[in-house]
Amino acid sequence: ATSPACPALSHRPAPLPSSAVCAPPAASAWEVVAVGGVNVRTSSDLSSATLGDGKEKGEVVFGRRQGDWLALSEEPGFILVAREGRPLLQPRPDLLASTASTDSLHAAPAATPSS
Repeated sequence: ATSPACPALSHRPAPLPSSAVCAPPAASAWEVVAVGGVNVRTSSDLSSATLGDGKEKGEVVFGRRQGDWLALSEEPGFILVAREGRPLLQPRPDLLASTASTDSLHAAPAATPSS
């Protein structure tokens, strides 16, 4: 009897069912609650450069939580979620975070036919 060239490769595990594959978390809505607003940074590091003028209190941003940071999904950048125990952003599960839903928030009202 001959043995396989590589016994470790003679048994291959079956592929995982598609339901077992982890999809990235969906983007969610977050409101800036920091009194002075927040900086948007180029990476998830406080020493990284800032992008633009940041976000003001009350603004809503969309992104995916990555540890202590929010990776923005509709623009480049990262925002720190909390600092020294104080929240800078607050989740807004009541708002949808899909591009279609945000486009509809900014769309002009539909024209009504005149009679």
